[in-house]
Amino acid sequence: MKLGSLILVGVLAACAYGDPHQNFLEYQARKIGGSIDDLAARRALVDDSQLQNGNRVAKYWYVQPYKNRQCIEIYEYDPIARKILKASFEGNQCIWNP
Repeated sequence: MKLGSLILVGVLAACAYGDPHQNFLEYQARKIGGSIDDLAARRALVDDSQLQNGNRVAKYWYVQPYKNRQCIEIYEYDPIARKILKASFEGNQCIWNP
């Protein structure tokens, strides 16, 4: 009986987090308005280039604890204020479980 209860609790806890890809999108949305420097301190930079509008775009590997997951976080930011303006991604394996 205890084992069944533990399994049920585990399943319910896993479901409480919702869709992992949606979690990732919400995670990225929370970064908008924040500092690119705070984000860069914890990421492996893939590319940082200037856009035609004067802003910059930084691409980071999104490290996930799963083998063969490929995801790159992309952030457009103001190079003077160092604030993130937009967030997007490349890849189809962008997930986050809080």
